[in-house]
This record gives sequence, C-alpha cells and structure tokens, in this order.
Amino acid sequence: MIAIVLYSKDIEKNKEFYESFGLSFKKEKHGDGPSHYAAILSQDVVLEIYPYRKNIKPDPDGRKIRIFRGDK
Repeated sequence: MIAIVLYSKDIEKNKEFYESFGLSFKKEKHGDGPSHYAAILSQDVVLEIYPYRKNIKPDPDGRKIRIFRGDK
C-alpha cells in the first residue's frame, strides 16, 4: 500500500480542491488521532489529507507532502 499524505491548515478547502478533479473522500479517524480525509486512488494507493500539526514543518506554501510505502 502506498499512502500519499498531505498536511493542511484547511483540510476542507483541500478536500474540495481534489474533489474538483473527481476524487471521492471519506472522513476517517483512527483511535486518538485527528479526523482526516482519505480517497482511494487505485488498488494500492490512497491519498489522505490531515490537519496541520505543529511538529510537522510545512513547505513555504503551507503544505507538507509525505509519501510512504507499507506492506498490505
């Protein structure tokens, strides 16, 4: 599974942006973690939009992108 994780100060606005390209998001929350959105891009790829956290330094334009691959 490959996860593309975006961190944003406005997850609703980012969700709407990606929905304009035809993506469909589901709101999720795992345990004590923050609510976020996830869209399945393919059988092995998911795009997630998480709220910005202080311990993650954003890029100069205010976004942080993290891509990782894990076992199924």
